[in-house]
Amino acid sequence: MRTKMQALRAKTNKVVKLMIDEKDQPLVKEVEDNIASMGRNNTEGAYLLGQQLARVKAVLPEKTFGRWMKKRCGYTPRKGRYYVSIHENLQAFRERLVAAGVVPTVMFVLSSAALAEIEAVLSVFENGQRLNVGQVKHMMKPQKEASEQQPTEVGGAAGLRRAAEAKLKAELELFTKLVKRSHKAVELIVADIRNGKHVAKTKVAAVVEKDCQQAGMLLSAVISPRGSDAPLPIEWEKARQIISRLGDSPRYPGREEFHDWVVEEVLPALRFVVLGEASSGTAGSIGQAAVGIVDEGENNTAAHDADPATTSVADEPANEEIDGGAGDHAKEAPARTRVAKVPSIAPVELSAPEPEVQTEGAVNV
Repeated sequence: MRTKMQALRAKTNKVVKLMIDEKDQPLVKEVEDNIASMGRNNTEGAYLLGQQLARVKAVLPEKTFGRWMKKRCGYTPRKGRYYVSIHENLQAFRERLVAAGVVPTVMFVLSSAALAEIEAVLSVFENGQRLNVGQVKHMMKPQKEASEQQPTEVGGAAGLRRAAEAKLKAELELFTKLVKRSHKAVELIVADIRNGKHVAKTKVAAVVEKDCQQAGMLLSAVISPRGSDAPLPIEWEKARQIISRLGDSPRYPGREEFHDWVVEEVLPALRFVVLGEASSGTAGSIGQAAVGIVDEGENNTAAHDADPATTSVADEPANEEIDGGAGDHAKEAPARTRVAKVPSIAPVELSAPEPEVQTEGAVNV
């Protein structure tokens, strides 16, 4: 009379066909023989079985592995994977679990538990008490409920850290959603530009301005929080400036420069944020400075050029009448106080030129 297991194997043999590469067949056959020769399925046996199943799992595709366990070993895919999990996740506790005689069904639960939960359950066994699967799950339940508490329900430094982490996680998810949507829109706009179509600034603003305005604020809070003296990440600060400018359409470049700006600066910045691609353009020059990055909205080139306080000595009339040593000083001053135009993203600190030293007899025109 056939056993239930033999009947199951006979049934599955008719339905399931296994496709195992010829090079893997010797290993699979060896594992099958080892499993067939195993004795009683105790704690140590659970580790040995998991080790053997893991050997085949490493060479067979996932679906084939499940079918193989059911057809050749008599284990359901779920149960077989439990044994593999014991072998892979509970090795650090092997000696203690074997010494305490923890049954495999309890180890199934522990194989996916946190270290603190494993320690708590194992200490009960080591004190001579016996727990079944239901008792172990009930014992672990309060710890899981505590870990699922809202961040504001936990006090102390740990609670504050969890609240901050939860806030950061929510903000990053929103930022990712906003910037991905903007990236997709800009990709389509760049495609139109490269096909020779004219794209108006109003069209770009209509699809990205609102999202980028919010995304720029979220990114600023992450990379440059208020009151922090930490150095700014250069590439991320470049991206923040581009995103912030996209969220403020009056700051878009003029008509002649707009298309180039979108293609050469906006798209690379968004691809850096969304896809992790290295941005191009001014990366080389920016890498030479780690502080003093200025936002184009706050230090606009045109406004800077119009400010009398920052006018270079080289731009003053050449026919000034300056006597003696003052004249020599005037010749050297341009090299000292020359203020170049600021690029769209300039990692340099702008400062007003040093006041000129007036000597006796100098005549100001």
